[in-house]
Amino acid sequence: MKLLVATAGPISAKEKANYIVRIAKRLEAELITLHVLRNGNDLKRGVEALSFFSKAGLKAQVKVKRVLKKTDVTTAIIQTAKEEKADLIIMGADKGKAVSEWLSADVMRKTKIPAFVIPHRLKKA
Repeated sequence: MKLLVATAGPISAKEKANYIVRIAKRLEAELITLHVLRNGNDLKRGVEALSFFSKAGLKAQVKVKRVLKKTDVTTAIIQTAKEEKADLIIMGADKGKAVSEWLSADVMRKTKIPAFVIPHRLKKA
């Protein structure tokens, strides 16, 4: 099983990486982590965001593949999910951002791959 995780940046990734890696571990799944580059300065943030998933995956013994793409976000998520043969798409919602709601709905409408959204804040268990 393969899970595609789209991350918006390091703050969001730091909050959600361990939680998402636990899901992958439980499902015995591989994670494909995706960050979409929107401008030239975004590369450092993208690499940093993906590294949170790599570190969490290493610790939990979950395979993590990192992908950076430069295109529009919806296209990148759907295209990567198809290329990687993902079984599930995971996206995170950011607090107070209508764009993340629109983006999530747009991805869900345009793909046949099941997708779900993780809330912006997760309580520590």
